[in-house]
Amino acid sequence: MLKVYFNGRIADHRQPLVSGNNRGLLYGDGLFETILVMGGRPVLLNEHLHRLKKGMDLLSLILPEPNRETNIGKQIEELIKTNNISSGRFRVTVFRGDGRLDDIANGEANLLIQGWPLKDIPTLNNKGLNLTIYTQAKKSVDAFSHIKHNNFLPFAMGMHYARENEADDALILNPAGRVCETCIANIWMVKDGILRTPSLDEGPIAGIMRNFLIRHCTTKKIPIMETAITLEELKSADEIFISNSIRIINWVENMDGVKFSHAFSTTLFETLKKDYPEIFPPG
Repeated sequence: MLKVYFNGRIADHRQPLVSGNNRGLLYGDGLFETILVMGGRPVLLNEHLHRLKKGMDLLSLILPEPNRETNIGKQIEELIKTNNISSGRFRVTVFRGDGRLDDIANGEANLLIQGWPLKDIPTLNNKGLNLTIYTQAKKSVDAFSHIKHNNFLPFAMGMHYARENEADDALILNPAGRVCETCIANIWMVKDGILRTPSLDEGPIAGIMRNFLIRHCTTKKIPIMETAITLEELKSADEIFISNSIRIINWVENMDGVKFSHAFSTTLFETLKKDYPEIFPPG
């Protein structure tokens, strides 16, 4: 039976942890990180904690002792051992306490850490993803666009739309109608040997794997651009793939009837697998 970490203690994952007046529950007043664990160790932990701290500062959230963000790595390791997870997906959620919307926001926050085992290490998908385009809601471009805050309605409904239309994921657009991201990942396109991804000015989450891939491609001298991408440009791509901290990269085969190849994605994945054993442990 899985356990969770909540405000300094280990608890049963089925145990009620917050009241019905919690602002995180009522208003999405919080943020989260999703962290890959491989070989019993969190991957890119410092990068996740840095983004978490930036988001907490933006939302005026403060973790009391012993839950300070400097201790989260130790708390994740404790939960890894408690749940006996070698490979897994962990979610760190920081959210405000009780109160009404018109109350003066209390900065003291709650900390919830959850972990679920993964059956396999990250691998390149054998079958390409089927992507659709969600147009009923747009991703805002504002001060909160780059953090993983708990106001996830466009993504939740976008994924609901994808499932209704037998797709794996849905493309989310920004208010200008340009490409932003998908419901679960940053998005990339390859055209004429150049790798492109929406710039942060276009509103995507500042993904940990996104930043990792930018650094990797820059080091390998792979042509890469952070730029605005129109829907028409995306449809004209040679390849499309998505990235996040759990899947690493997955290639897209079809987007609303447009087909794509995956030679670049395959080569990129194999290079990552060779160069970063901490993400892809042997065996």
